[in-house]
This record gives sequence, C-alpha cells and structure tokens, in this order.
Amino acid sequence: MESFGIDFGTTNSAAVGWSLRGAERYFGCRGIKRPLPSVVAIHKLTGEVHSIGLEAKDHRENLGAHYEVISSVKALLSNPDTSWTIGPRVWKPEHVAAAIIKELRRNIASTLGPGEQLMNSAVFSIPVGCSMAQRRALRRAARLAEIEVTSFISEPTAALCRHFNEVHRWPKVAVFDWGGGTLDISIVEINGDVVSEIATFGKHLGGDNLDHTLAEYLHGQIMLARGADTPFSGVKPEYRDLLVQRAELAKISLGQEDSFTVQLTDYAGSPAKVPIDLQTMLRLFEPFMAEAFQAFKHTVHDHARCSFEEIGCLLMVGGTSKLRGLFDFFRSNGWPGLINHPHDSDWSIAQGAAINASKPGTYIAGQDFGLAVSDGSYYPLIQDGQPISVNDGQEHHFGLVEDAREARVVFVQPKGRRGYENGNPLETLGYLSLPAYGFSNEPIALKTWVDEDLVVNVRGHSARREAQIRDWHYEKLRFRYKLPNGV
Repeated sequence: MESFGIDFGTTNSAAVGWSLRGAERYFGCRGIKRPLPSVVAIHKLTGEVHSIGLEAKDHRENLGAHYEVISSVKALLSNPDTSWTIGPRVWKPEHVAAAIIKELRRNIASTLGPGEQLMNSAVFSIPVGCSMAQRRALRRAARLAEIEVTSFISEPTAALCRHFNEVHRWPKVAVFDWGGGTLDISIVEINGDVVSEIATFGKHLGGDNLDHTLAEYLHGQIMLARGADTPFSGVKPEYRDLLVQRAELAKISLGQEDSFTVQLTDYAGSPAKVPIDLQTMLRLFEPFMAEAFQAFKHTVHDHARCSFEEIGCLLMVGGTSKLRGLFDFFRSNGWPGLINHPHDSDWSIAQGAAINASKPGTYIAGQDFGLAVSDGSYYPLIQDGQPISVNDGQEHHFGLVEDAREARVVFVQPKGRRGYENGNPLETLGYLSLPAYGFSNEPIALKTWVDEDLVVNVRGHSARREAQIRDWHYEKLRFRYKLPNGV
C-alpha cells in the first residue's frame, strides 16, 4: 500500500509515494525527476488551461501575449478577494492550485501498473504560520483535484520526519529551507521523539532571483561582445525566457563543473556564446548568500534567542540549498556546526509528508489555552502537553454570575513558556459574547475542539437560549509534534 505526501510550494510542487517497506517514488514533472513548477498558463479568450509546470514556467514571458500566466498562487490562497476573469470563467486562487494538484495526480496516474491505486488522499505540508484561510483554501483545492487532505504537517517538521535518524541526537536543529521563491528558516527543539518549532522566519528570496541575476549578466556579456546597449528588458519575451532557462542550466552545471559555456543558436537575431566560470557565478550570487546567512543569523539570535553553538545541526533542504559555494560561505561567516544536506533535498518535505501519511504522528498542544474567570482565576480548556484528537470536543459548563442579557467569555493564554502554574500573567486572545436570558447562575455551555485544519473552535450558548449558538476560532495555538514510531 502506497501513501502519498504533497509539498505544495510557492515556486515548485512535488508528490512522493511511500510504502511501508520504505520504497519511495517521486512525482513532479512528467518523465523526469524534478519538482513541478507551480505555474499555470490559461488562454485569455477560451479560459482553457494551456500548460502547467515546466512549459508554462520556461515560456512565461512569451506566453504572456495570449495567456494569463499565474505563478506563486500559494501566497494568494488566504485572500478571498483575489480572482482572475479569464475567458468565460472566473478563476480563484484555489482553482489555480487545484489545476497544479490535478497535474501531479495525472502524473502519478501515468505511472501506475496493474493493481496500483491512484492517489486519492495525501498529507499536505504547510509553512509555519499558514493561516486558517490558507489551510481551508488548500483543502478545497485538493478536493477539486479529487484528493482528500488526511492531515497537514508543517514543512520543517516534515523535513525532520524524513531525516530524523540523521539529526535526532541534537537537542536543537535549524531547518534551512531555500526554495525557488522563498527562504524559510526554523529552529526546532527535539525532545525524544517530540518536535517543537521554537522560532521561524521567512522572506521572499529564492532560486528565481539567482536565475534572473545570472540571465542579466549573460545578456550584458552578449551585448558587450556585439557593441550594443539593449537592456535585458528590451529584448523580446521569448529571448528573456530562453536566457533565464540557460542561466538555470548554467547554475546547475556549475554545481559540478568549474566552467560552463552558454550557447544560443539565436539570441535577439544572432547566435551567442558566453563562457562563465564558478568564481564569476559565486561573485554574482554572493549578495544573495549574504542575505540568506543574515536571515539565518537573525532567526537564531533574535527569534530563537540562542547562539550558534546551541544549534547542533543545520539541515538544508530545498532546491536552492544545492547552490555550490553555499556551505563554504556559511563556514567563512562563522557557522561552526554540522551542515546536513541530503542529495535529494528538493524532495525532503514531500518525503516527510509521505512518511507521515504512511505512519501518522500525533499533535500535542504546545501551550496552555483557557478562560479568565470572573474572580480573576484561570480555567484551562487546552493544556500544554495534551495530545490532540482532531474534532474530539470537550464540553464545559459555567454559571452566569449576574443578571445580564449577555455572557462575555474571555479567552486567554499564560504569557511566556512556563505555563500558568508558575504564576505567569495572562494574555487576552479574544472574546465571545453569548446571548443570555438574564438570570443569575444561568447555565452557560462551551464546547472546545481542534479541527482538521488545526484551528481551535469554541461553540457556546446559554442553556436557556440553545438556539442562539455563537462560535469563536483561534488559529495560532502552538503545537508540538510526536513523530510516528519507526521514523
């Protein structure tokens, strides 16, 4: 039986199939082992999808005349007002996301042998801080693609799930996830088989920035050789597409070789040939590596409030983390610890999600959450360390202390990490107002549960006004994750 994990990314998306025997299969671009670019081209008049993935990405400039080319849709999932009227229909971000997920599903279907099952469900990885709206939009997109989201797992936890045996001996690990469009850094605490994300930081910086910078350099060299001064933006879109493609190829090739020659049979009307060596590429990319290192340093020192020496291992995942010279740059700038870089780092998060689909772990509350009672005391609804059973609610009953037409429920959490029992003050998170009948000691019922999108839900009503139910949601509860046995 094969279980599936999906890493739906801002720039690239990937699916991995995982069996209990430990065998795995990779699904991205059809026919090659490469994650699928999260790019969709839709015809402006007919509204039909022209291409998804590599073709749409590699020709996005040229396609722009007749097609709406949509990328980075993951970042738009939380915005219900975003839409595109393309041809006869309106596309929302979740429709575009569904097209990408469908393409992954089709690519899996094309490889199935006799008796093998199509992907109908999967664990999806999500970035730390993914909002309730994004999670629910992603779940709707998956359903449009005929896939049920069995659960969500955070991206750094998925990466640790995949590489746990390599990093578990250190109490703190940094996950450095550098993809095509974003850089996400997490500091993770490991206590036995329980993972806690103690600090996170992200920024829009990725491989696409590097490719475009290298393409502009190559263009400048071509123009210099021709004695021309046409800017990169001044050549036709198809030539910009072509040069960005070749820039990416040069970047990949210089990961193994010390020199590479970009050759074009036609660039802006004439053949072109540009040699480039590793040192030149690294000089071009040094500002990006410096920006990435500063983001890492900022996460460790300012967000996690610890030193480099307290971080036992730096786990690098994501396609851009393969950049040659990156490890040496980190070393020369003061990183003293181990760097763990898997050879298939651009698949690590999807692999971790697939392992979790095969052997699910358990979410554990990472903080206390409760009510401020009228006498100033604290009443817990969810306790730090409590295992979370999705959609399994608990009901609590209270009494209204005065004659009032409204019962006001105040939700709080103890400040700091030490919990309420250590006397920490309470931080107010929000309020829920419940219509009341107006009697002292009037019974008030509250039901609390965590749903499949990892959102805390509280539903309340007066026992005398059961028809007047009110709901309140909290999407920022911190969780720990107990990894499945045998990871």
